[in-house]
Amino acid sequence: LVALLIPALSPALGGLVVDSVSWRWIFFANLPLALITVMLTLRWLVADTPASTRPALEFGHVLGQARRPMLRVAMLVYLFIPGVFIGTSLVAILYLHGLGFTASLIGALMLPWALASGLAIALSKKLFNRCGPRPLLLAGMLLQALGILLLIEPHPVVVVLAYLLMGLGGSLCSSTAQTLAFLDIPAERMGHASALWNINRQLSFCLGA
Repeated sequence: LVALLIPALSPALGGLVVDSVSWRWIFFANLPLALITVMLTLRWLVADTPASTRPALEFGHVLGQARRPMLRVAMLVYLFIPGVFIGTSLVAILYLHGLGFTASLIGALMLPWALASGLAIALSKKLFNRCGPRPLLLAGMLLQALGILLLIEPHPVVVVLAYLLMGLGGSLCSSTAQTLAFLDIPAERMGHASALWNINRQLSFCLGA
C-alpha cells in the first residue's frame, strides 16, 4: 500500500511542474531526491561480507528448481495484466494530451487509480482464502479490460472511471497473483523465488512499455 503512493503522487506532482514551470525542472527536482537517497544509503546500509561460494551459478541452479506451477501461472498473469496497464497508460497519456488534457490533469488520473488499487489489494487479501484465486483473477481481468475500453470516450468523468476500473482490476490480479506465486514455495527457496518474481515484474513493465 505504501508503494502505491509513488505512482499516485509522482505523476500528479510532475504534471503540475510541467504545466507551471517547464518539463526540464523534472530533472532538476530529481537531483536533491537522489542525493538524499545516496546519503541515507551510505548512513544506513552495511556492506555484506563476501561469500566463498559462487552466487551466480548457485542462483541459476536454484531458480530452475523454484519454478513451481503456481509461480509460473502467477508470473504469466503479472506479465500480461500490469504490463498491459503500463502500455495502455503510456498510449493514454499521448492520446489524452492530444485531446487537450493538461499534464496536471493527466498526472492526477493516477490518484483514482491508486485509490482503487489500495481497495483491490485489501479485497484480494480478504477474499483469497474464501474464493480462491480463479474468480479474483477473472474479475480483475474483466474490470481492467472494461477500464481500457472506456478510454474510447474522452469525457473527463468517464476517463476517471476508466482509471478507477483499471486500478481495481489490475491490482486485484497482481495482488492475487503475488499471493498465489509463493503458496507452494518451500522456505529455503523463498529468497530465490522472490528474486525470480521481481525479475519477471520488471520484465512485464518493460514489455508493456
